[in-house]
Amino acid sequence: VGVGGGTTTLTYTARDASNNPVTGLAGTLVTTFPLGTVGTWTETAPGIYTATLTGGNTSGATTVAVAVQ
Repeated sequence: VGVGGGTTTLTYTARDASNNPVTGLAGTLVTTFPLGTVGTWTETAPGIYTATLTGGNTSGATTVAVAVQ
């Protein structure tokens, strides 16, 4: 993602131990991205979630972490 507002789409796939999709998590996903912002997660298919990541004004390498709260 570029500095100064570049965007990209994040995709998160949730599956249980039996490899079945886990639905209904959109409101419970928490994202850590120290170099910008991540929008609201939306379930686009069973167990598939997307959100828009927007870069901030700082450059550098980082990790995007997603967790279920």
